[in-house]
Parts: sequence; structure tokens; C-alpha cells
Amino acid sequence: QIFLAATKTLAHVHAVDWTQLDLGSFTKSAATDYLDRTLRTWSRQYQNAKKQVDSSIFLQLPALEELSEFLATNRPKSIEKCTSTIVHGDYRIDNLIFKEPLMNPTP
Repeated sequence: QIFLAATKTLAHVHAVDWTQLDLGSFTKSAATDYLDRTLRTWSRQYQNAKKQVDSSIFLQLPALEELSEFLATNRPKSIEKCTSTIVHGDYRIDNLIFKEPLMNPTP
């Protein structure tokens, strides 16, 4: 129930029309630059993780390699195909506050 509430809350965050909230000064560069930076970061983190643990663990997870290739190959090539949204840079359970009885996280 907690994870479902967290997922719903993240969807609400993504649905916020940030242009109506005067948040333009918080934006990074073009969306395609953001995608490139994000893919490089994820790839670097994945490669570093492979170096830090027994590589046989990663050999059992070919989906990670496939996902990395898929994202690099299928990312939008132009900003026209991108929709900007609010993204929480460190969204995880231990960064949320839940209230009872509904257990809804508060962003």
C-alpha cells in the first residue's frame, strides 16, 4: 500500500503544470541535453556498480544491458518530442513523509 501511494504521488508531481508556477528559472538546458546527461549518468553508475561487485551477478541480469541499449537507441532525437515535467531527483521511500490513516506520502 505504501509503494502504491508513493507511485501515485510521483504521478501527481509529474502532472503539475510547472509553467503555471513560475518555475522556469529552475529548468536545466534543453530536454534532449537532460536525456543525454541522464543516460550518461545511469550508464556510468551501472558500469561502476559492475566493477564493485562480483561480475557474475550482472551476467545473470541481461535485462540491464538490454535496457541501457534500448534507452540510448530510442531516446527522442529532438526537443519537439519531449515533454518537460517536474522530476524529483531523489525520490525514494525514505525521502517521503506518510500520514495516517491513508498512508499518503506528502511530496
